[in-house]
Amino acid sequence: MVSVQNWSANNGHVSIGMLAGSGETPVVINGEVGGLRGVMCRMADEFAQVDADVKTIHDAGKIGVARYLQVMGACLLSIGRTFELDAILDADNVAAVKKLKESLQERDSKIEKLRAEVKNVKKASETEVVKLKGDLEANVTELVGLKARVAELEEEVLTAFTLGFDRAVAQIGVVAPDADVSLLDVTKIVSNGRLMDDGTLPENQGESESVEKGAD
Repeated sequence: MVSVQNWSANNGHVSIGMLAGSGETPVVINGEVGGLRGVMCRMADEFAQVDADVKTIHDAGKIGVARYLQVMGACLLSIGRTFELDAILDADNVAAVKKLKESLQERDSKIEKLRAEVKNVKKASETEVVKLKGDLEANVTELVGLKARVAELEEEVLTAFTLGFDRAVAQIGVVAPDADVSLLDVTKIVSNGRLMDDGTLPENQGESESVEKGAD
């Protein structure tokens, strides 16, 4: 026989095992082998029959014991149901935690996506700002060049005008040698038959009109 479990109580020894080659479950109590039912009864007599407990049971009577067993049954039912609900609650908590983790992962994914988009927009904005600055600098450079060109053209126009005036004065000296050309001035204009500084014409009277009157 192979002993699989042992108890020791009140100086007694109990072994429960299986006989090799048989389906019986022999029980050995203090070296004596017996059937399981009989042995369990003997164990109850030897280990479970405490005088104080037996007296309490007798004092309570069958009805009291029945009620006590009902209470114990209700307690066991409550314990079983509590464990069952705890298991359900644990399962619900696991599902809730899993769902929360998935929600957090989804949120983190969205945040990372938004960060990437913001980074791309920022990069594009910086590139656009650099381009606009370059365009502005190019426009400023072009404007400076245009102003310089305008100044050059003004100088060229003034030079051409002065040259034309000098040629006209020279021609007058040839056509009318007796004419006094010393009074002629490139900065003067003709107004009402007189030479006057430029800018002194009355309003609504053009230079061409003054020249015509002077010619008359």
